[in-house]
Amino acid sequence: QELNMGRPYNILYSPQSGGGSVEPPGESTIIELILALPAGETVSALRAVWSDGAQIFHASASNNLQVQRLCGISITSGGPGDPIQVKSVGLITDASWGWTPGFVWLAENGQLTQTPHTERATVVIGSALNATTLLLRLDEPTFLE
Repeated sequence: QELNMGRPYNILYSPQSGGGSVEPPGESTIIELILALPAGETVSALRAVWSDGAQIFHASASNNLQVQRLCGISITSGGPGDPIQVKSVGLITDASWGWTPGFVWLAENGQLTQTPHTERATVVIGSALNATTLLLRLDEPTFLE
């Protein structure tokens, strides 16, 4: 079920059981937060993005400002000014991924990696549950300098 409340984001409650009823969050519920934000540059899907308060851009672990303003993973792509769907919480699945179960970190230019950044900052984006599924849960950055 979508709850928009007149804002540029949707909160989705998705019962895992596949039943027709929507339940409050609990063991059988996945909560997702999807934002619709305008792109400030060409944004590719499945990239970490940050916001300047008005637009989104690919994020880089080497930029302290960007890691502090990280807002999620783009799930659509588009050019400057296009609305981009950005997931901030929830599961993301992509058949082209080849994750090993464990942590996933921010790299450069929005890329995701399973190797933590060794300069400036590290940010855990979430956990790979299997080769193709990421449980997105943005962590606070750890500054290395």
